[in-house]
Amino acid sequence: MTPPARPAAVVFDCDGTLVDSEICWHRAYTTLFGHHDRVFTVEHHHTLVGQPLHVVGQVLTTVLGFASHHGTRLVGDILDLVTVELAAGAPARPGAVGLVRELASRGYPLAVASSAPRELVRGHLAAIGVADAFPVVLGGEDTDRPKPHPDIYLRACAALGAAPGHSVAIEDSPPGVLAARDAGLYVIGVPMRPSFTLAAHLTAGDLGAPGVRGALGLPPLAGPAGDPPRRAAADAG
Repeated sequence: MTPPARPAAVVFDCDGTLVDSEICWHRAYTTLFGHHDRVFTVEHHHTLVGQPLHVVGQVLTTVLGFASHHGTRLVGDILDLVTVELAAGAPARPGAVGLVRELASRGYPLAVASSAPRELVRGHLAAIGVADAFPVVLGGEDTDRPKPHPDIYLRACAALGAAPGHSVAIEDSPPGVLAARDAGLYVIGVPMRPSFTLAAHLTAGDLGAPGVRGALGLPPLAGPAGDPPRRAAADAG
């Protein structure tokens, strides 16, 4: 699949894509697991990253040894802990603010489609100074079928009046990439961790990479900008 010459819309994930909040979530999970005499591992992180809250609750009850009806309480506990971590502020990912600002200045319709609670997402966007660039912000409560289902991407495109097949998604997690691909968008993957394998159409080290700009129909920058892109084997899809 090739990117549109000029995307009808660009839809971003938030946590791990625009904002480097994964370390905040990691510390919160580590604290929660410690409260229950468990060790939070890399495998746990891979299982939880990018998941909607109801799945987080299911995973936590299983791993921590609670009955399923304790899932809501455990989700509340992790949200309280991550709110404390985020209070210090999560930084923007490299290239994120500049890219969003440039896309907005050129009139690209922009949206955020996240599995996190909407107000948490709005707080992230405000903290890095790009809240005004996104007329559409969708969170986990805005769909009955969260990522990896395509619904939230379809809804974001519909809200912007854009055809999914002419739009681009930017994601950092496997569930998000699957959701965007199944919705029909061209997907740029910017994994937070090298261990993540993303079935994106284009994978790059950060949002300032030349390949990202090219896929979005933006002109090259005058100087170096980010890492060179890595095209995924899934490009034929």
